[in-house]
Amino acid sequence: VRWVRMLYSNFYEFTKDQEYLISLNGKEGFNYLEGFVKMADENGGGDGIGSRNWKLPPFAFPEKAGAKSTTLYCLEVCKYCDSSSQDHVDE
Repeated sequence: VRWVRMLYSNFYEFTKDQEYLISLNGKEGFNYLEGFVKMADENGGGDGIGSRNWKLPPFAFPEKAGAKSTTLYCLEVCKYCDSSSQDHVDE
């Protein structure tokens, strides 16, 4: 399995990519796709969301770079591969 997590600070870009990834099908598509929101906590790091109890460093949040948002959007995708497709799964 190849697993990728992509972080966005821009909601428009997040939804645009999410809709595009959902529209893929067959061999081009993913076997798993999930989108969720990550909020900064009072310490500047990320909160735990359900089973995704992972912390982000404070600099990952846009407000640390001068933006006003304390929200990150995340897409998580997985692609299953076997020995015949493993060489091409990163393409």
